[in-house]
Amino acid sequence: IYSTNPAAIQAITNLRPHPGQSFSRDFCNTPTQILFVCRSQITLEWCPSESSITGIKRCTDLARSHATAPWPPNHREPNTIATQKQESKELAISAWQARWHNADQRSQAYLALPSPPTGKLPPVISSAAGSSRTALVTLIRLITGHAFVGSYTARFHPRKATHCPDCGVNLQTVAHIIQHC
Repeated sequence: IYSTNPAAIQAITNLRPHPGQSFSRDFCNTPTQILFVCRSQITLEWCPSESSITGIKRCTDLARSHATAPWPPNHREPNTIATQKQESKELAISAWQARWHNADQRSQAYLALPSPPTGKLPPVISSAAGSSRTALVTLIRLITGHAFVGSYTARFHPRKATHCPDCGVNLQTVAHIIQHC
C-alpha cells in the first residue's frame, strides 16, 4: 500500500487515542481479516506524489473526492476517546449554560462572565491578563471573589489573620485591596 503522505502512514497504524482513532482501528482491522484468510503480507510504503507509479494520480483524485464528499445522513461518529471527550465537553458546557441562565445574575461572577459560557475565556479577560497564566488566574479569582485574601481565606482557615497587612483594616476584601490598598 503506497501513500504520498508519510504522516498518514504513522497515524493510520496508531491505535492510541487521537482524533482519527476510528479510522486507524478500521484500517488495522480490515487488513487483519484479509491476512487471516489469504495468508499474505501487506507493506505500507511512502512514495513521492510526483512518482510515476501507476494509479497514484487516480488514488489521489479518489482520496480528494471522498474527503470533500458530505457524510451520509445515517453517519454516526464512532465511540472513540476523542469522540467521548468532545461529547462530554459539549454536555458540560450546556449544563454550565443552563446553570448560568438559572442563577442570580447579580453575583460577582457575572462581572467575569456577562454572557453564557462557551468553554473559552471572554476576550476582555484573556486580553487583560495577556499571556501570563498566573495573571489570568489571579484576575479570575479577583473577579469571582475567590482570591486568597482575608475574607476568602477565613472560610477555610478561621483562625488565620484576616486583616489587611498594609493598612490593618480587619477583614481584607477584594474591594478593599482594589479601592484602598
